[in-house]
Amino acid sequence: FIALLYARRYPENLTHLVLRDTAAHNGFVALAKRNALARARQAPGVTEAMLDRMFDGTVRDDEDFKALYEAILPLYFVGGGAARSRKDQQIYYRYETHNAMFRNEFSRYDVRDRLGEIHTPTLVTVGAHDWITPPEAAEALARGLPRATLVRFERSGHSPQLEETERYVATVRAFLDKEVT
Repeated sequence: FIALLYARRYPENLTHLVLRDTAAHNGFVALAKRNALARARQAPGVTEAMLDRMFDGTVRDDEDFKALYEAILPLYFVGGGAARSRKDQQIYYRYETHNAMFRNEFSRYDVRDRLGEIHTPTLVTVGAHDWITPPEAAEALARGLPRATLVRFERSGHSPQLEETERYVATVRAFLDKEVT
């Protein structure tokens, strides 16, 4: 989201843009919630109230944030294992930061009105099984960017850079090599 906000405001400062599992607006939240609840076998402790607290920015404290995230963590991955372990080790649980972002920024996030002004070559990547920023969001984003290339990772959730690392790195390198020359 931050990269898109920056690109929208300062397109002249960019030579390329690589986006991973993101969207041009916050309108995908209802679909994300439906996706999460439909995958109850993957994450049996996830409830609609829990998801509401995450998206509404009403997490109570760092312990609550960690518990909420640990409950939804299985949804982020197709296979789990090493990729999930690497992701879990990268998390800092700061509920105030999370709440501030979701209450103040995410609640009004929408860059669709100026996507057409971003003429930077853009690689949009998405995991085919991403529950939180679903492929539909990436597809719509790519359609709105004049010079976008969309790549879908069929064996990934929200983190293809962890689940399909070799292919992801090769895809980004090929995009940058092509666009640099």
